[in-house]
Amino acid sequence: MAFGYSRKFNYHADLVVADATELPFIDSCFDCVIALASYHHIQDKKNRVKAFGELRRVLKPGAEFFLTVWNRWQPEFWFKGKEVIVPWKTKNRQYDRYHYLYTYHEIEKLLTASGLNVIKSYAEFGCSSPVKYFSRNICVLGRAGYSVP
Repeated sequence: MAFGYSRKFNYHADLVVADATELPFIDSCFDCVIALASYHHIQDKKNRVKAFGELRRVLKPGAEFFLTVWNRWQPEFWFKGKEVIVPWKTKNRQYDRYHYLYTYHEIEKLLTASGLNVIKSYAEFGCSSPVKYFSRNICVLGRAGYSVP
């Protein structure tokens, strides 16, 4: 089934709704993973650690990943905690969504502890702050570690 960009650029995309802490895929099955604005919605540190472990599990050794999470130090959240509820409005309804706000150091540490290698972490393109640590989103490019046989 084609959606949005896949239809526009004529490629096939298989979309799956799944729990990030229990991905329904076999081990080492992906050459790359893109996870935009998803990991910051996972409540409880234990579940966040489990989700990053699942990311590592489904990546082939040496496979790359790209993810984004919300930054704890974006000015909007300076005087709030690391866990916030942010409203999201549609035409007819408002949804209150949970967000866990990461720091650059924290996301890199969690990924590394999960067996993933961080190649680079950086502010999203078009960030208005001259200092990356105040960006709205944290972008991380990384690679799955190699397994020792």
